[in-house]
Amino acid sequence: IGLASICFAATSDAAPIGVSAYDVTNTQPSGFGGWSHVYTGTITVNPDGTVNETGGSGTLNDGLIGTSYTDTHLFYNSSTNDNTSFDLYLSQSAYVNSISLYSFFGQNSIPGNITGVNVTINGNSGFFSTTGFGPLNLYTGVPVHELINLARTGLDTLLTNQITLWGFVSTGSYAAYSSISEVTVNGNAQNPVP
Repeated sequence: IGLASICFAATSDAAPIGVSAYDVTNTQPSGFGGWSHVYTGTITVNPDGTVNETGGSGTLNDGLIGTSYTDTHLFYNSSTNDNTSFDLYLSQSAYVNSISLYSFFGQNSIPGNITGVNVTINGNSGFFSTTGFGPLNLYTGVPVHELINLARTGLDTLLTNQITLWGFVSTGSYAAYSSISEVTVNGNAQNPVP
């Protein structure tokens, strides 16, 4: 078997991996700028007015792709602002092949402006440019969802149940802001040994 066949076989079995919970640090609270999201865990207000959301679930893993700013998490992604990070807790250990970040289709210039993000798995990090997909933003003409492809990067060989996304980069007239309404993870799950 050639190397290409081995790589293909390793990624062809990829399937959805559930995100059972998540934490968000240094983010804007629900209601900021008229955007709203739901979170069931503990919300702690920082001195600068940003919040940390820990120990819960909500908009990002409810299984629903947002339809407007009323069900989408708005956050700053500039190092000069709060530099939001997301810790995703998987429902089972897995080798992660890709992560999809969904926003919403509509009349707003923010969805689809994420162009890259840092991903950390088991203490190993890398910066990844995102690939847009889905419907086109009505203002900017770019796809409103983003794919982070980890296949054949080394991070896809690390068995994990936690992923951290941080250091988001975006473009456009509102480049300091980004939005995510749902996160999905694809990979090869490893069932626990009885």
